[in-house]
Amino acid sequence: MMFLAVRDLSKSYGAINVLNQVFCIINTGDRIGIVGPNGVGKSTLLKILVGQEEAEAGTFSYAPSIEVGYLPQIILEFYGHSIQDLISESVGNLRQLEERMRQIESSLTTADEEQLTSLLEEYAQISTKFQDRGGYDLDYKIDIALQGLGISYLKICTKRWGS
Repeated sequence: MMFLAVRDLSKSYGAINVLNQVFCIINTGDRIGIVGPNGVGKSTLLKILVGQEEAEAGTFSYAPSIEVGYLPQIILEFYGHSIQDLISESVGNLRQLEERMRQIESSLTTADEEQLTSLLEEYAQISTKFQDRGGYDLDYKIDIALQGLGISYLKICTKRWGS
């Protein structure tokens, strides 16, 4: 099944052409890497794919119900946050879905019969989305990744050593 299709994507900054008719198809289950020297358009491509920049030409499309997250390589606004906070921020609206599920769970205790039916329907839709997007495994996967990197408790700090 196709996950992402990119067709003839182009982007320039003035006279500098960083993306020239990029084409690729990524299928579900594929593992990819985007490699190249500085300035060749890797970050630009990712920013276009998450909607932070616009391409000058070409198109891209995701499979239905795909939601993307993006963690930039330079993070200035996260002083005092953990790496886990940054990763959680990059996973799209999974945390919002989880929060809405908790709100509905709380509301179920005081709902009348009519409210109960609509709340249960909404809960079923949201919890299915949450599950399909890997929400129930998210914390576990983040912990495993951080343990593998040896940075489970590291705080991002913009203070320079010796300053």
